[in-house]
Amino acid sequence: MSPSSGFKVIITGGGIAGLTLAILLEKFNIDYVLLEAHDDISPPVGASIGLMPNGLLILDQIGCYDAVRVVAQAGEFDNLHIRAKDGKSMKRTEHMFSHMEKRHGYPMIFFDRQWLLQVLYSQIKHKDRVVLQSQVKRIDCAESGVKVSTRDGQSYSGTMVIGADGIHSVVRGEMSRIAAEARPGYFPAGEEDRVPCYYQCSFGIAHKVPNWPEREQSFTTGDQKAFLVTSGPDERVYWFLFVKLPEAKYGKDIPKYTKEDEALFVKQHQALPITEALTFGQLYHKRLTSALTPLHEVVFEKWFYNRMLLIGDSAHKVRFTPEYRPATNNVQAKSDRRDGSQRCNGIGRRVHKRAVGEEG
Repeated sequence: MSPSSGFKVIITGGGIAGLTLAILLEKFNIDYVLLEAHDDISPPVGASIGLMPNGLLILDQIGCYDAVRVVAQAGEFDNLHIRAKDGKSMKRTEHMFSHMEKRHGYPMIFFDRQWLLQVLYSQIKHKDRVVLQSQVKRIDCAESGVKVSTRDGQSYSGTMVIGADGIHSVVRGEMSRIAAEARPGYFPAGEEDRVPCYYQCSFGIAHKVPNWPEREQSFTTGDQKAFLVTSGPDERVYWFLFVKLPEAKYGKDIPKYTKEDEALFVKQHQALPITEALTFGQLYHKRLTSALTPLHEVVFEKWFYNRMLLIGDSAHKVRFTPEYRPATNNVQAKSDRRDGSQRCNGIGRRVHKRAVGEEG
């Protein structure tokens, strides 16, 4: 079946938000092209993802739930602990997994983020519309459509652009540039420079960690720091260590950490208890992959201009710190999928109106 009404969406970014949107557009029979800057649609960046029942409901609606359960294998946990800073359990909830599924119809599962990207990509029917190594350089808007130019010299024309290209969004930058020329003051001046960062986060995947109990999740509190550590498939253990910065950083002053920075961070925090029998240093020693990253926290005031629209991290990098019960990427991933479904519903209604002659 040919796409509807000549309407074409250019998606920038092949992460969770971009791939979910592509799947939804196919279900509405709307033409699209997805531009991904990297050479791999599911790079092994070492992150995990936690999917809660509300997020799994959306994946079920787009036909991905069964595939997620297969790749997640035994990525469910059974017991939940809230621990004090010395690792002692203050509160224990047993059979958490079965409680979730019984109450909400879906469980809570943890697994490699890379595996979710692979599942989403496998559900895309028109893989020829996914173009790798295509980093957006410039966007030009006209009355009849948009043109996106990439750094490899290619250009793509469409009806609108949806930016799913993360906190450092090129689409958001192009929106600001174009608006500054046509409608000065439309975007708040200096908004990018006011994006705050209060925490840094060590995250990674470890394997066969001694003294870590199977099928467990632990929130370990502390003074301006906290852990989330959880069991995953194949004897994996996923961790997040949140540490508050000595002072907040903003905009261009937010650091980009190197492996040397990560090594220093681990040295400074290796003695921190996760449980009574496990320290951060012992967990880190069994790592498969790891990274140290700043945690941007922002909801941008405006998410669209002209024929350009933002979803996911490019519009809102959600608050994600120990003050609000530390979690993995679940909050943002759910938001990414919800963004995609809401935007696609709106596009679908508009394309239908155009097809039946209700809109010029």
